[in-house]
Amino acid sequence: EPSGQAKRAQNRQKTVRLAVLAMMLALYVVLNRFVSISTLGTKIGFSVIAPMIAALLYGPFEGALVYGLGDFLSAILFPFGPYHPGFTLTAALMGFIWGVFLRPDLLGIKNAYVPGKKGAKNVLLLIAQIVLPAIVNCLVIGLVINTEWVAQLYGSKTYGAWFVSRLTEYAIMVPVNVILAVMLTGVAATLRRQGFGKKIKKQPKTAKGVLYGKNQFGLENGVRVYRRRVRGRGRAERRREDLYRRLTRKRQT
Repeated sequence: EPSGQAKRAQNRQKTVRLAVLAMMLALYVVLNRFVSISTLGTKIGFSVIAPMIAALLYGPFEGALVYGLGDFLSAILFPFGPYHPGFTLTAALMGFIWGVFLRPDLLGIKNAYVPGKKGAKNVLLLIAQIVLPAIVNCLVIGLVINTEWVAQLYGSKTYGAWFVSRLTEYAIMVPVNVILAVMLTGVAATLRRQGFGKKIKKQPKTAKGVLYGKNQFGLENGVRVYRRRVRGRGRAERRREDLYRRLTRKRQT
């Protein structure tokens, strides 16, 4: 069980996480309703900044929460036309997609590349992890799916007519999303170094090697076993292990 100090640290991290997500929700509402160009069926703005930061710090689920809940609160508190739940669902999906591409390490993917992380210099992978979600979110979800919701709300045009009229919006938003993502990866990396964001638990290491859990090597008489992850252990090390087993058997008898 974690000690009192560890519990306090965990509680502090949870409190900081809730505070950061609340700030990102407020930022999303402000950017979505007051710092954007909105007309009937189209919108150009920077509200994606908030879910991007949440996804970069805490992962895809937090990104989906900020994007989806932020869209809902914006529509309820500052309505602009009729509300359609489809926009909230697609907004949550876009936030999740940003988190999957920008923080794959939080999903348990080993050796995942994290944009903005110190020492990460794979430019091609960085481009893929930023450009692909921008294209999927803007062109597939925003243009193809959200246009259906617009056509359902405003019957003055057909789906095809709305699709053509919204092409200009997303031709602008794709590079805007890419530029914002590149800038925010550096901001998020700085915030993580200051103690913000979700941390990955690492296996504890010792002078002799790595501590393996119960599922791999188990416990012998309540004593944790440390072994090096190398082949061909030396004869002296094998002798020490054999001696330890013999002494353990004698104690049991």
